[in-house]
Amino acid sequence: MAETNNECSIKVLCRFRPLNQAEILRGDKFIPIFQGDDSVVIGGKLHDPQLMGIIPRIARDIFNHIYSMDENLEFHIK
Repeated sequence: MAETNNECSIKVLCRFRPLNQAEILRGDKFIPIFQGDDSVVIGGKLHDPQLMGIIPRIARDIFNHIYSMDENLEFHIK
C-alpha cells in the first residue's frame, strides 16, 4: 500500500517506553491488566538481566538502539 502526502499509515498495536520517575516512585510495573479471566505477566526482575522477562528485554534493546542513534532521526517501530 503506497503512502501519500508523506503521512505514516502505521496503526499502533502497542506502545513501549521506559517508566518515568513518577511511575517508578508510584510503584508501577511492566504488567498489563486484561478484562476477564485472562492475564499475562511480563515482569520478572527488571533490573537483573538474567531474570528479566522477554518483553522487558525487547523493550530495553529497542530503546538502547534508538538512544544510540542520531538525535535528529525519527523512528516508527512496527
